[in-house]
Amino acid sequence: MTGKLYRPVITLGNQVTVLLAHTRHRTRGTEQNSLNNHPIHAGQVIGTHNGHISNADRLVKELHLLRTAEVDSEVLFRLVDRSQSDDEFRKLLARCRGSISAAYVRLDEPARLRLLKGDMPLCAAHVPSLHAVVYASEEWMIDNALDGREYEMLELDPFTLSTFDCGDLLGFTQQDVCFHSPDPMGPLTR
Repeated sequence: MTGKLYRPVITLGNQVTVLLAHTRHRTRGTEQNSLNNHPIHAGQVIGTHNGHISNADRLVKELHLLRTAEVDSEVLFRLVDRSQSDDEFRKLLARCRGSISAAYVRLDEPARLRLLKGDMPLCAAHVPSLHAVVYASEEWMIDNALDGREYEMLELDPFTLSTFDCGDLLGFTQQDVCFHSPDPMGPLTR
């Protein structure tokens, strides 16, 4: 190693539609239990979450959610799994308290990536040579991972749910979201 961060080799076949990766800062649940590690698989949803949901236990009880891991991130993806639409998920998300940014895919829509940018860092870039959208907490991470490949940063507004479709990556849509942030000013909305 030369002091630079490890760079993954990006050589994927054309069958791959979504690849999720995450380095977890443990807040709850041991990393020795693989169910706590990201990406989280919750029903028909696979995702990564940057943040903490302080009322996760209460949401599990109130909404009768299945829980297989200790990590609070699972609850976020159980809410996505429970939802029949993005609008329904956005209503359930409004019940969450904490800090949230996330990336996820529904297994019944494998060609769509959703990026939820809340109050935690999240950025995305389009990489034309890979016909891909990549995401990370900060731009320098994208730059380092792409190792000189050309990319264009995408504008992700705070408190939005962005949906990317493999057929038209730059035609992504954004919907406003809200949830209760730990900000002392109260609930955050866009």
